[in-house]
Amino acid sequence: MSTRRQGPEHDEDARRAQDDEIDLRYRYYEIDEDENHTDDYEPPQRRAVDGWSTESESTSPWWIKAGIAVISILIVLGLVAGLAGPFLGSFGSDEPERIEYVPAQVVEVVDVRTIIVDIDGELATVRYIGVEPLPLESAWYDISILAHQQLVGNSEVLLEADEVDTDDFGRLLRYVYADRAMVNGLLLRNGVALPGEEQDGLNRHHANLQFWTETARFEQLGHWSGTPPQFTNNDGGVN
Repeated sequence: MSTRRQGPEHDEDARRAQDDEIDLRYRYYEIDEDENHTDDYEPPQRRAVDGWSTESESTSPWWIKAGIAVISILIVLGLVAGLAGPFLGSFGSDEPERIEYVPAQVVEVVDVRTIIVDIDGELATVRYIGVEPLPLESAWYDISILAHQQLVGNSEVLLEADEVDTDDFGRLLRYVYADRAMVNGLLLRNGVALPGEEQDGLNRHHANLQFWTETARFEQLGHWSGTPPQFTNNDGGVN
């Protein structure tokens, strides 16, 4: 009789041992989860803060930080895009004049006011009307070029000529449109470029460009803020 009882008893003992092992593993799993969990929120090592991205180290090359900072610039660009340039057609006119818009493919962004484009298989250098670059010593100089790159780099654009077709170097003088918004105006409206002087034959949108410049100055955007772009590190400090 003892032999008959040993079989079930041994089976029961084996089941208990297996249950204990499973329970033990589960408790270890819970402990491991608790060690990795905290009631206090801790931000990840890499996150976006007010449009800027934190870096794990504060010694990142400037061009990486500048590239990240462009995200913030583009957020501003998006917010004011509706104000930052006339859409296709004459701005604020009851009887808009017939304006020809020539499609082009951007091949290279040279600086904040110059691009190289492909027009029907022919390369041409385009200089923006009414736009001047920031001074080299401006903390926003590099950011302005990167922002311009993000706006039109490798994109299809439309070119609008004024009365004067080219400058003394044969560069096309144009108002440039990307996604139906004037890039000349976007750059000025966000404080990443300066306005050019009014010139005869190149003043179709001069008043508007001046207005957007003054608005950016009043709102202290970009270069007009008087402070360099801020890069926040993981410790909450500013580099």
